[in-house]
Amino acid sequence: MTKGVVDMKREKFLWPLTAGHHEALMAAGEIRRCMEIIRNDGAMGAWAGLSEGARTFFQNSLEPHFKAEEAMVALFDRHAGADNPASQKMRSDHRALRSLFKKNSVDSLLLFAEGLEEHIRFEEEKLFPLLQSQLNNKEKQQVAALLEKKLLPALPQNTLQKK
Repeated sequence: MTKGVVDMKREKFLWPLTAGHHEALMAAGEIRRCMEIIRNDGAMGAWAGLSEGARTFFQNSLEPHFKAEEAMVALFDRHAGADNPASQKMRSDHRALRSLFKKNSVDSLLLFAEGLEEHIRFEEEKLFPLLQSQLNNKEKQQVAALLEKKLLPALPQNTLQKK
């Protein structure tokens, strides 16, 4: 999974999002690891810490990341139209991930982690190459400025930690 993010050539304007994807993959892996412990060992006492850590990660890192991507794709939609399949899938994935996260259950959090990993693969393998090929240099500069404005306040990252 991580290999797809690391091996991809990414233009500089997308680096903040790819860095966010790395953090999200680490968080998803931690959620999955903790969920395995909770399920196998019946350690439901760990659920409260995991749930709180996941909520902090979602609010402080992932939600700003989603909003930045959505703003970026709105710029892309000028080329491709709002009905572009890649844009639609990104927005649909974001809605589904937000919905799963809000359910705040053992099952929904595991589905959220799995869905997040799949979503990141889609963005890195399909959406970002499309953006790199379709946006002109001026638009790439606009995206870079937008990402700096929307994502820098959300740093430092990785707030999902063991309690």
